[in-house]
Amino acid sequence: GATAAAAPALAATQTSIHFSTAPVFSTFKYPITLKATMMPDTVPGKVEWRLYSPSAVSTLCTANNVSGSATCSFDDLPLGSSELYVCFYPTDSANYLSSCSSNPAPEGDGSRYTYAVLPAPTATQLTSSLATAAPGQNITFTASVTGANGVWPNGSVTFYETAAGVTTQTLCSAASTPNAQNPGVVTCSASFASAGAHTVKAQFVHGDTHLGDSSRSITQLVNAASA
Repeated sequence: GATAAAAPALAATQTSIHFSTAPVFSTFKYPITLKATMMPDTVPGKVEWRLYSPSAVSTLCTANNVSGSATCSFDDLPLGSSELYVCFYPTDSANYLSSCSSNPAPEGDGSRYTYAVLPAPTATQLTSSLATAAPGQNITFTASVTGANGVWPNGSVTFYETAAGVTTQTLCSAASTPNAQNPGVVTCSASFASAGAHTVKAQFVHGDTHLGDSSRSITQLVNAASA
């Protein structure tokens, strides 16, 4: 008798994926949380969030599909604008095709989006080693510079005297190069020749990743020399 023809192979099912939660900006080193949704929602597989580049693939984060969604957090995007996209790779690659939310993947639908990382704010606090000093006596002024998101910023600190909001003299400047033993602390040794109340401020000048900041003014008292 005639041999029955073999049943045609079923075509693999195309999956799809898109961003379901996608904030548009944050500050440097602030954790970013992105969520993606994929169909069919019951297909096991891996999700990759990527930084778009015409020359190379840079994977930021990976997660598994859980009931049609996946979430990932990271904090290592560079300063400035970046284009992001997300891809889904089914475990059963014989029956389900991978998909991306963006070109350059052939199955992409072009939905790439732009995320901006802005410089992080800083805070500068100024203290003096002496409540009252004598004319010519060295005083140690200390500036503590902290950055948002748990990052100690690089830059420089200038200590200066002001009168009526105008700088009258620069006391000293020093680099802020924080590390685990010296977390953003900069010191300045200075003295005043004249007695009276001297207004002192510290100004942090930032690097690329952080904003600058000025401390609140402090009043340094210098007593007249004893007769």
